[in-house]
Amino acid sequence: MNSFSYHSVSDFQSPLRVAFASVLESRFKLRDRLTRLGAKFSRFNIEHQRLVNEKRRLESELKQSRAELAELKRERSGKQAHSVQLPEDLPLANHQFGAGMISFCCQLCNVIGFRSTHRVLPLIQQWLGISFDIPSRWTMRLWNSRNGVAILKESATVADDWIWMIDHSVQLGKMCVLVVLGIRQSQLPQGRALVRQDMKPLALLPTDSRSKEEVGDALVELAAKIGTPIGVVADGAAELHQGVKSLEKSGAEVVMLDDIKHKAANVLKATIGKDERFTKFVAHAGRTKANIQQTELEHFLPPKKRTKCRFMNFGKLIDWADLVLAHLKQPEATGNRNISKVRLHEKLGWLAEFENDLKQWRECREVVSTTLQFTNTRGVESGATEELKTRLTTLDLQSSIADKISRRLVQCYAENEEKLSRSKHAALRMPVSTEVLESSLGSFKAIQRHHNRGTFTTLLAIFPTLFQITTPEKIRRRLASVSTKNLRKWLAEKGLNNSTQAKKTAAYKYAKRLARQKNIYT
Repeated sequence: MNSFSYHSVSDFQSPLRVAFASVLESRFKLRDRLTRLGAKFSRFNIEHQRLVNEKRRLESELKQSRAELAELKRERSGKQAHSVQLPEDLPLANHQFGAGMISFCCQLCNVIGFRSTHRVLPLIQQWLGISFDIPSRWTMRLWNSRNGVAILKESATVADDWIWMIDHSVQLGKMCVLVVLGIRQSQLPQGRALVRQDMKPLALLPTDSRSKEEVGDALVELAAKIGTPIGVVADGAAELHQGVKSLEKSGAEVVMLDDIKHKAANVLKATIGKDERFTKFVAHAGRTKANIQQTELEHFLPPKKRTKCRFMNFGKLIDWADLVLAHLKQPEATGNRNISKVRLHEKLGWLAEFENDLKQWRECREVVSTTLQFTNTRGVESGATEELKTRLTTLDLQSSIADKISRRLVQCYAENEEKLSRSKHAALRMPVSTEVLESSLGSFKAIQRHHNRGTFTTLLAIFPTLFQITTPEKIRRRLASVSTKNLRKWLAEKGLNNSTQAKKTAAYKYAKRLARQKNIYT
């Protein structure tokens, strides 16, 4: 039970006014305190409500985030189930990249060039959803150059049955390059034409001279390293034929064979090239190109005229003429409603004048194609001329000019067979086409155009890589055998450090340095 006490006024010793004032003051203090506590409670209540609302919001966001995370995990697991995983590719010694990546880059560079490869690799990353380091284009060029020099070293093996293909490649400036490819006679394929993988790049010999003495010295030096060839195939260049004779001074017997494709081009030039009708036809085609290249007839443009060996383009010209004649006879087949029959005949109707001539030229083209197909596949050997004659007689030629070309090509082929039959290698079979060499030079120039304006530079070191499929195993072996120091030594020996492009770069640097010294630029 609660107890309480009370006191009488008489119990206080202080005067009544003092006691009353003290009690009143205590009352006021208590009221003020209660007022402050009430205000503080209101603030706490507002803050509590805010925190409750914030908690609800965060719980809602957390729930949404968990749902999104679950969805991402499902998507990721689905991608991983279908994505391509990079194979294990440990970096080579003293390299940042593995042999697999290096071989892939080297092959891709030979197809699309170094700059393009550097730009394509990020697209592959994005497509596959795989992250990997991307080498610079200069790094890829260094890899490919070392690979090329290593291939040259591997190919130069000693043998007694080498057959060489030789040719000069000429570009801007004085420098030219003597290219020597080789194949062992025992390794000649049967029933098909030669391909690049059949050939061994034996030598790349840059020089400022194309004289027969220069060619002869280069070939003799190569023969001393790997053995004198039993046969050499080349086009009709006199310096090449004269240079090959230097090989015979050592007492070896070398069969010098002519490239039949170049022979065919020369035969066409000597026959059709002197025909007034064909000269007129070519002139019309040239004017037609200028007349329609920026019109609705642009898809009927004649093929580009070659500056060298233009009769190598003979077949494409005949195909173009056949195409246009077919559309002249049926204009509605052009596939373009905006092209009128009148317009078509106005610009291209002149071809109808040559319809009879084209029948003869078509036969000539068929003769050349049949001959090249035979020689590319068969090569030359004893008794093959008669087989070529038999094959050409099945063509049932009607024009005298086609018959003349047929007889002339058979004669050219027979000359090669006679050279072979007079030698001690008469029982062997040899190639009589340098088409594989010509195509490789064309591929190299296509790569080269991405980097300079047709001059030989240090990029020449990659030429041998066009003849082999680069694999990781080969890359491991070759990069171990040819260091960057070895590459620089090879380039210096070949004189490629002082190429036209290098001189041009040095000239620009010198001019800019003079300009800065004279304060030309502000």
